[in-house]
Amino acid sequence: MRAALQVVLLGAFLLASPAGAGAQDDGPVTSVAFVGSRVAVGFHDGTITAYRIPGGLSDSELTVLTIADWSSRAHRARVASIAVTDSTLISGSWDRTVRVLDTCDGHQLSVFPVGGPVESVSLVDGQRVAFAERRSVALLDLSTGSTRGVHSDSGGRVLALAVSPTTRSVVSGGKSREAHLFRIEGNEETRVLQHPDTVGSVFLVGSPESVVTTCWDGQVRLWPSQGSQPDTFRAHDTQVTAACMEARTGILVTAGLDRNIRVWSLHDKRLVREISLTAEHQHALALAISRDAGLLVIGTARRHVLAIKLEH
Repeated sequence: MRAALQVVLLGAFLLASPAGAGAQDDGPVTSVAFVGSRVAVGFHDGTITAYRIPGGLSDSELTVLTIADWSSRAHRARVASIAVTDSTLISGSWDRTVRVLDTCDGHQLSVFPVGGPVESVSLVDGQRVAFAERRSVALLDLSTGSTRGVHSDSGGRVLALAVSPTTRSVVSGGKSREAHLFRIEGNEETRVLQHPDTVGSVFLVGSPESVVTTCWDGQVRLWPSQGSQPDTFRAHDTQVTAACMEARTGILVTAGLDRNIRVWSLHDKRLVREISLTAEHQHALALAISRDAGLLVIGTARRHVLAIKLEH
């Protein structure tokens, strides 16, 4: 189903911390994550802002989120990835740090310098975070600040990773045109999944784990837990620029350079909905879907933060 969408702009009101003041107009949205009834948004300039999600969102109109509870210049460079616990926000940045913020007010609780620009962070458990830097995946202990490498990809920079909290499996992907599935404990690599182009996003589904990947060739690949050949379908005619997934419902959302955002049912590889952005927004660089797959938040190359209700 494709809908011609209008954009609704809510009255703007921003409560910014001094560190975030004046930093609201420089660079695109680079990461988004739900934080309860709010959404945390990371920007290219290092700012993180917590926007309120208003009630009564439309399923036919994009709403621009502008009302924020706090904003912080958390990093000195691009906020590449955000992960969330019950009370903390964990961000990884190109400034070579992983930082922990209080979700209530954005106050910085901890900062952990690492060896290189961070591209992705993913929670392992309440005390450990996996992060991708350069050509490797490492594990950070938030209680001690200690890190240890768990995997290396000699073929190119790692751009994405996902962790299964139940089995401690990790899948990573990036410039090597491969996705790697391995165990955190023992650094045991179990599978290498070949792609024709850069792997932009990775997801783990089910137990035993199947792997879902998006690729810069515009295709989505569903890798079964057994077997070497994926089930493939074309998501976009251009590069996939962002993706998010709600594993329990089997809903995958992809965005492309074509300015289209597509909602897929992975159970039958069916296109559920298509949302087209305008030239004013350009394309989406970050996506987040709520746990019930009822709400989608979109971060764009023009710094817009958009929300829309998804039909079930």
